[in-house]
Amino acid sequence: IKRLLVRSSDLYQKSFDVMREVAQVKAAALGLAQPLDALIDEWSPGFSVALIDGQFSKLDAGLQKLIPEAIAHIKARGETLPLKGPFSAEGQKELTRKITEDMGYDFNRGRISYIEGHPSCGGTADDTWFTVKINESDFIETLGTTMHEAGHGLYMQGMPQDILYKPAGEHLGMAIHESQSIIMERQAGQHEAFIEYMAPLAAEIFGRPYDPAFAPENMQKVIWTAQPSFIRVSADELTYPVHIILRYELEKQIIHDKNFDVKNDLPDVWREGMKKRLGIDPGNPAQGCMQDIHWPAGYQGYFPAYALGAMIAAQFFQCAVKEHPQIIAELGQGKVTSLLAWCRKHVHSRASTVPAAQLIEDATGEALNVDYYLNHLSKRYAGKEWQI
Repeated sequence: IKRLLVRSSDLYQKSFDVMREVAQVKAAALGLAQPLDALIDEWSPGFSVALIDGQFSKLDAGLQKLIPEAIAHIKARGETLPLKGPFSAEGQKELTRKITEDMGYDFNRGRISYIEGHPSCGGTADDTWFTVKINESDFIETLGTTMHEAGHGLYMQGMPQDILYKPAGEHLGMAIHESQSIIMERQAGQHEAFIEYMAPLAAEIFGRPYDPAFAPENMQKVIWTAQPSFIRVSADELTYPVHIILRYELEKQIIHDKNFDVKNDLPDVWREGMKKRLGIDPGNPAQGCMQDIHWPAGYQGYFPAYALGAMIAAQFFQCAVKEHPQIIAELGQGKVTSLLAWCRKHVHSRASTVPAAQLIEDATGEALNVDYYLNHLSKRYAGKEWQI
């Protein structure tokens, strides 16, 4: 195990050395302000260190205040009945297939596959596929993953036909892509109106119609919970962005400082960051800096897209509901008809014909604003409006 960790550390060091050089060369050629800008632009065109620093600084300060308030609020809500499995694979396939169809995913141009590996989405507008890993002890996780990946698929299927497969007909980068998956998974799929619809449906499919754990008010407590944890992909909605902010700040430090010793210093710097922000101390590299594939794979610059996508999704959703109040009632029927129509008009149909900043401003009437995201998190997890 020690030899494996040493070898992995060497790979991390090599990856950062290579990507630091790539960043410097590209930034110089493109006239960008900072080397990391070049890597961010590969994944989320139109976003920069300056923009992300401004938004993440507000988000970080807000979360440090909000997380303890939310955890106290969650504890004061009263007892939450656990959803005890197992939940059959066949039942989960039935539930996820129905939800996906109701979302408007076009199975004539796409498919869903159930696999053992990590969920993903890919293909083209005319041949879209996404994969889901079934967790027989937690169907909520499976359903959330399904709506997330289906959201990616809906974005791909919504690319404008007249410029399909041309550069302008491609998606607008991972921050916008993530906004389309998160608006379906978190904003719609975890909205209290949707939970009111989903809870009895799930109880029927799993043969538990009289189980009080499946009551919508209990299901809401199960879903709307938060607790600091080590692993990013398993983190709850409230603490998840803290993971992203830490990774982004470390990327920036390492890419901009050639003397940073990744092999020897990264694990300790990571541990200090987790202790400072979430009050937890990873016990080993698997719980810490070696848990994600992004850095050894040379995907530096990718991580900000996850938090940016959640911020954009919150802003999009509030604007969509303001324009189409019936969205909430439709969620109570398990539908996203009007929400998807709004996304088709303001996001999907525009593909890459405009920069991301213009897309956001045209859709919502203002530039990216982290306060929408903080307000969403505060209302859902702390039970109150965010105080700006």
